[in-house]
Amino acid sequence: MKFAGVANAIPCVIKMNKNIATYEPSETGWGLLHATTKERIDPLALVSEELIVMSDWELHDFAISVVKNSLEKDGKNVYSTCSDININPSLWFEEDNIHYWVVIRGLRHPLA
Repeated sequence: MKFAGVANAIPCVIKMNKNIATYEPSETGWGLLHATTKERIDPLALVSEELIVMSDWELHDFAISVVKNSLEKDGKNVYSTCSDININPSLWFEEDNIHYWVVIRGLRHPLA
């Protein structure tokens, strides 16, 4: 629940039933339940035109994806990332059998 709050997200659980060799959601529809209230969640019902400011976690994760895509475009092998803003480094890659790590921080402009 703590991480959902940091990401401005809704904590969800999905209960699964084993059906021979496959798993299927226990609940109808999307099968998602709010992790705290146990109420059913329909992601499509949450869509709106409301503008929502990105959370610090979303900004950090976006910054990581920008760096990752740039490194991969340059032919580097990105083999791990970490979206937890409290953990350094944020990304690991390899080039010519040498391993590197990168600390990434996304910033808002203008700075408030």
